[in-house]
Amino acid sequence: MATRERRFTIGRDKSCDIPVADDSVSRLHAQLSLLDRGMLFLTDCNSSNGTFLMRQGRLQKVRQEFVRPEDEVRFGDAMFSVEDLLAVVRQKHAIPRSEEMSHTAGEAPAADPPPRGARLVRCDCGSVKVKGERCRMCGN
Repeated sequence: MATRERRFTIGRDKSCDIPVADDSVSRLHAQLSLLDRGMLFLTDCNSSNGTFLMRQGRLQKVRQEFVRPEDEVRFGDAMFSVEDLLAVVRQKHAIPRSEEMSHTAGEAPAADPPPRGARLVRCDCGSVKVKGERCRMCGN
């Protein structure tokens, strides 16, 4: 089965898919990937002021992490809900909700995200997997 992934850049540069006009945000700060099965993957692009995830009332610095629409993320000093980022992507790139999230509201994605802190790598097939584990997409 071929993996389908769309990547969107976030940063201060006007050419980013999601431009953020804030001096604390790097020109290319982060990347949001829409993966198969409705999963969302956020990657910090070696930003100067970091990418943070707010979950359960705690702000945690992240390098790469699966996120949900209800999560809040901070790029430098600029805070957004993941749902707001998705709204910008939908509007700018005309992505239908059905492509963005393959599961229905209130229903969990087909596969649970890996545990927090797991080392994530990109498989040869292009999907994201936990380092040392078999890929769910291609089996490698």
